[in-house]
Amino acid sequence: MIVEEVIRIASTYLGLTDLLQTTLLGGSAEATDEQIVEINTMITCCNLAVNQVASEYLTLKNKTKISSDTGVIYYSRVSSNVIVDILNVKQNGINVSFDLKTDRLETVGGEVEIEYAYQPKMNMSLSSNIDFNNFKLNSRVLAYGVSAEYCFINGRYDDAAVWENRFTTSLTNINRPRREVKVKERLWI
Repeated sequence: MIVEEVIRIASTYLGLTDLLQTTLLGGSAEATDEQIVEINTMITCCNLAVNQVASEYLTLKNKTKISSDTGVIYYSRVSSNVIVDILNVKQNGINVSFDLKTDRLETVGGEVEIEYAYQPKMNMSLSSNIDFNNFKLNSRVLAYGVSAEYCFINGRYDDAAVWENRFTTSLTNINRPRREVKVKERLWI
């Protein structure tokens, strides 16, 4: 999912047809300075919505293998993203103990596989890819969040409440576990 696609959908929801006609969003008209400011505001709103999803609804996880002779591994070696939590550390497929410090992880020496939760980067542009591939989150749902943030920033609080409700409801539905429906057997006479 690309930021431009999300902003295009949010612009449609909000009735910002002049933004959709700019070359920045796939149209044919050159963007004015005012439209560039509006698009940059939409990008900021997209950053806020992605951050909200990642911090409140969906946990972004990744695994990486790192070697260390001493067992001291600085977080900057693990990921360029902000690490929220270290979920587990394995060596040869077996969980090993680890100790978390403010700037590093201390564990056994050698090659270890680290599973961690992270926050997405907050400096997106129109061409940036949004990393929610492992979830059922689509552009439409994220556009709800962008629309809510945009309305809130521009003082349209009633509209912001409507879009925020759609956004949170959709995110709750994505997270809701689906159970298999089973009907009890009955005796037929």
